[in-house]
Amino acid sequence: PAIVEDNIMHQLVKSGKRVVMMGDDTWIQLYPEHFNKSFPYPSFNVKDLDTVDNGVIDHLLPSLHENDWDVLIAHFLGVDHAGHIFGVDSTPMIQKLEQYNQILEDVIDTLKSLSTPGGPHENTLLLVMGDHGQTLNGDHGGGTAEEVETSLFAWSPKTPPDAVLSVLGENSCNFDLHGKEVCVSTMQQVNSDCALPYGCSILSILLSFS
Repeated sequence: PAIVEDNIMHQLVKSGKRVVMMGDDTWIQLYPEHFNKSFPYPSFNVKDLDTVDNGVIDHLLPSLHENDWDVLIAHFLGVDHAGHIFGVDSTPMIQKLEQYNQILEDVIDTLKSLSTPGGPHENTLLLVMGDHGQTLNGDHGGGTAEEVETSLFAWSPKTPPDAVLSVLGENSCNFDLHGKEVCVSTMQQVNSDCALPYGCSILSILLSFS
């Protein structure tokens, strides 16, 4: 059933933001009148690791070149199903995560190429998150830390202001599968002037973790 309580999706539409969704068709059931454009795919065949993800891949990168959205939601689902069917430490899970790594690299490369001054993604904020955690067996729905804790990755083409740089922890650098050095800094909290529903474009990639 549709969500009728006040929520961020309602506030986005109320403030005139154009929202595009692609992926898990549950979004259409929850928010049937909130999207300017949507590409929903059937999500309840837990043995299907690819239909939803392939649909998102077909539309995600082309949509980054379009100027018809303020908020874009791309909901991948294959890793969720891989966890349920094969478990966390399985080959299908590893393959899905490697696929997502490549997609994320492609998205960031595209955003970088279009983020020059005056470019369409000069002020875009990329958020990548999981909607829940998972147990070692690939289950979720309970209240354990493994099930309710997840991660959030944020990226912007802009150079962080000094106020942000001053609270960054030490860099942790490693090499990815392609031999490219990747450095990550951590912080407890960021208060940003790029706040919904105003201030910037938001690209949200939601990963369902089993």
